[in-house]
Amino acid sequence: MSPEERRAFGARVAQLRKARGMRQDQLATAVNRTSSWVSQVERGIQPVVRLDVLQLLADGLGVSVQTLRPDAPSPSRSASVTSSQANDLDLVRLTLSGHPALDAVLGEHPATPEPDVTELAAAVAELWRLTHDARFAELSSAVADVLPRLESATRTATPEKQPEIQLLLSQAYQAVAAAFVRQDEADAAWVAADRAIRAAEHSGEPLQVFAGIYRLAHAFVRLRRLDQAEHAAGKGVTVLRSYISAAAPPAPEALSVLGSLHLVLALAAARA
Repeated sequence: MSPEERRAFGARVAQLRKARGMRQDQLATAVNRTSSWVSQVERGIQPVVRLDVLQLLADGLGVSVQTLRPDAPSPSRSASVTSSQANDLDLVRLTLSGHPALDAVLGEHPATPEPDVTELAAAVAELWRLTHDARFAELSSAVADVLPRLESATRTATPEKQPEIQLLLSQAYQAVAAAFVRQDEADAAWVAADRAIRAAEHSGEPLQVFAGIYRLAHAFVRLRRLDQAEHAAGKGVTVLRSYISAAAPPAPEALSVLGSLHLVLALAAARA
């Protein structure tokens, strides 16, 4: 979509929303997005190009897709177009699909230099920046470069560097999970969150495990598997409370993660 098309589409969304007497936060709830996302759509900043998201937005506004966007394919064509439509995170899906265990199953690794932890840390920080900025096309290319290097490093680095590299791998997968949730690709977010939890366990950083559970629960909410979201987040809250009670005083980071888990529990309850 060109900038002019995005602005025109955003103005139409705002007009239809106001005609129904809806606030931005109410529309956001109806389409499983944030108020910020709706605001960006209406201001012409966030493009809506995928047909499934367009349909979700039309349903939230109580109109047809063609009312929302007159040039959209008719329902008879939607299925074929959706299946072939490119997605900014398709390359990340492919990266996740090529499981890292395949390179390690025979116990053979090509000769590689010792991983530069500082450089990898900067690369992971960049993944998070791209995720927060919703620059998913750039994120896709960055993930395709960084994740394989991190996975390789976990299998070749010295034992002394393993915890730090596993922590970076967990944080990278968490960024990927967050991006997939924002793009409503919750099935892939589930895979990424699960790998984040596994890497966090090997890092020796308990709070990162709970942070991964938070990402996992969000994926379940997007999948509308509210029972799974409540189970994952609820168990995380129970165990984290015990972890916090053993510390005197509790670390602010632990309280922050606990609060996040409570928030996703509240979100699941609201959806239910």
